[in-house]
Amino acid sequence: MTGPTRRLALIAWLILLLLSLPGVAQDVYIPVLVQDATLLEESTLEQASLQVATPDQIILFIHGYDMGAAESGRKYEELARTLQRDLAPSRAMILGLQWDSGGNSFLNPLGDYFNTLERARSIGRGPLRQLLLKLQDTHPDVPISIFAHSMGCEVTLAAVAPEITYKEDPPKGATYQPDESVRLAFAVFAGSDLDYDIWQQSGSAAMNWFDRVGLTWITVSDPATQGDKVLSFRTRIRGKAAGSLMPLMTQQQLDSVLPARKLILDDKNVPVDHELDSYFRPARVERLVATLRFLTEFGAEPPELKEIQNVLDAPNELPALRKYLDSTYAGAAFIALWRIEHLLCGSSEHLADRTLEKAVLLLADRPKAIWPLQAGSQCQSLRRALFPSEQTMRRAGAPYRSRPARYRH
Repeated sequence: MTGPTRRLALIAWLILLLLSLPGVAQDVYIPVLVQDATLLEESTLEQASLQVATPDQIILFIHGYDMGAAESGRKYEELARTLQRDLAPSRAMILGLQWDSGGNSFLNPLGDYFNTLERARSIGRGPLRQLLLKLQDTHPDVPISIFAHSMGCEVTLAAVAPEITYKEDPPKGATYQPDESVRLAFAVFAGSDLDYDIWQQSGSAAMNWFDRVGLTWITVSDPATQGDKVLSFRTRIRGKAAGSLMPLMTQQQLDSVLPARKLILDDKNVPVDHELDSYFRPARVERLVATLRFLTEFGAEPPELKEIQNVLDAPNELPALRKYLDSTYAGAAFIALWRIEHLLCGSSEHLADRTLEKAVLLLADRPKAIWPLQAGSQCQSLRRALFPSEQTMRRAGAPYRSRPARYRH
């Protein structure tokens, strides 16, 4: 072996050694770089869709506003390692969308934010749809899931339900293959930057999302606390975010989605700092993986879904339903409130017309103002002081036992 050949062999051996060391990336996830709404090159699509020959799962990460490729790469790698470990021995193909997510303007940060919002929706309707349809075509029997964070939820929604129209900052350009349907087994919206009323405002188009997605998991802040500080600040410039308040839906949407167990609300360990890796800490990832296994691999039913089914199966009687208003699972508590509304008020009207929302909005800042609201309400859940529950009011600092007599019944 000549000197140069020997040196090349040594270099190759060192590279292999380095790749085998712990902590060194070994295609833990597949980065997919998207600068704007321009469609992806065919070579990029082929590379992304064929990294794992026979995957059991396909999972795509989508980061939010103001995150560069280097930062998202580090966080994606850490999250991918956790997922690969928890999903083993499944062969998961994990991709990470790295998109131009703004945060570049010091002189006009608000303008930069809204320009990025428009770009997020355009990327969803364009290259993300293209990628997801390619994955569906290449792996037709493999379930696809998305773990989205913050404004990444806007990218995701636009890809799966491009029919949704927006009053402001609409996406530019045509929808990629609008007649084709993107289908997801599982969608996780962590720290969602979507408007909390996006479902109600979208009407029938929103139902296309729930028809195409097996289960939607949305993190929400505990209404008795300030929760995610970034989303709280976002309220001042754009209104309430889906990640900080129970979703506002039409009666038709509520009465279709909730009994079908298509929606889970999760208020456990919502981080104050809004960071992607804070939302996707190992404890939450473990719960998400358990849910994903149940949806796609006939695994054991996770506690969240069991509790929701218990609420749905409970007798149509107030004592049987009321106890679930204090469930440790926010999704089950929300469905219990929906069922109580049907029992006492005859429909889910007061969830859809913001009557109950008024009480939720008072919890964090002015919980004692809930007492007069309840005393004068036509909604029986409020008037009977069933909602917010005694436990919730106590946590907010306004227990019912301290109510003035004029607010008692």
